[in-house]
This record gives sequence, structure tokens and C-alpha cells, in this order.
Amino acid sequence: LFKEFTAPIPLNTDFPIFAADGSDICIPRNPMDTETSIQTQTDVKSYNLMHINALYDLTTGVYRDV
Repeated sequence: LFKEFTAPIPLNTDFPIFAADGSDICIPRNPMDTETSIQTQTDVKSYNLMHINALYDLTTGVYRDV
């Protein structure tokens, strides 16, 4: 099973092969932005993060969706 799971990906197919990744992006601090502002402790400044999910096409080297 492990050998089959780690077999090379066939790139000679008409179907796209995608890699998906979720990442948090640090954006400029704005404590008034309630959707992205994160406050971990009451005595520490808040920070802002935006979460993105990227879809990358391994066969063409192009991001298909972010």
C-alpha cells in the first residue's frame, strides 16, 4: 500500500492535478476590522490575519483559484 501511495504522479494525462493549500496571511493591523482582527490576550495588541485557500495546477504551474 505504501509503495502505491508514493508512486509518481502520471503527468501525461488530460486531467489537471491540483495541490491545495490553506495559509494565513498577515495583513496590516486594524483593530476596527472585526473579521480579521485577532486578540489573544487582553494586555497584548491585536493582529490581523486573512486565511486563503490556494489551488495550484501541478501540470501547468498555474494557480487556478485563491
